[in-house]
Amino acid sequence: MVDSDQILGSQEDVFIFVKSACEKLNCSLIDKKKGKWLLPSIPAFLQSSLGEKPLLLTFVHPAPEGIEYIGRNHPLVEALARHILEDALVNQDNPIAARCGYTVTDAVEKRTTLLLVRLRHLLRSTKNQTLLAEECAVIGFTGAPSQPKWLEPEIANELLKQAEAVSNTPKELKQEEISELLEDIKVLEGDLEDFAALRSQTLSQSHRRVRTITKEGAIQVKPQLPMDILGIFILQPGKRKT
Repeated sequence: MVDSDQILGSQEDVFIFVKSACEKLNCSLIDKKKGKWLLPSIPAFLQSSLGEKPLLLTFVHPAPEGIEYIGRNHPLVEALARHILEDALVNQDNPIAARCGYTVTDAVEKRTTLLLVRLRHLLRSTKNQTLLAEECAVIGFTGAPSQPKWLEPEIANELLKQAEAVSNTPKELKQEEISELLEDIKVLEGDLEDFAALRSQTLSQSHRRVRTITKEGAIQVKPQLPMDILGIFILQPGKRKT
């Protein structure tokens, strides 16, 4: 269950995502207390699946009668994720969610780089059946790309969620810092391949444990390289102004 939450997102992750996404889309959720939230207006791209009327929802299961339960497979979550991802890929001027970022924050003591990566794994069973699986992960390191000190994945995830800006940074400086990082990113190729191999090994072990219980045959998991880098975020140490 822990593995699936890390890959697919926990219920808390779903709540944080929906709440922040709605804020970005100018349809912020309204707290109605006792775990209930009101979506006051339905964005146009959601109306085909959710209708046009305000929606009373909850992220707690089981949901009270008349309240819509929002789990990670709910059409609201899927549509928000698809819309924001597509916008990030094509909207270079003012995306809802930027694929690159430079933030001065007190969440780190050393310059830290976070990478949002997409991994692909080829799963092959003893019956020679194959399946291509995908997952996203957040990985991070401190220092320069030429000598990275890699963080534990849990720490990288928490930094991506919690790091907040403590001061404004000129747009020109952000662009310069990100451009320099993009020029150096290729030196991480070996480390990224090692991470992909380790992740495939971990998934293989998880499948092996399940298949031992279910008496199914073994499965091989092979990473498909190179992985995709979907996002790059630089966290620069700074102090909050008092």
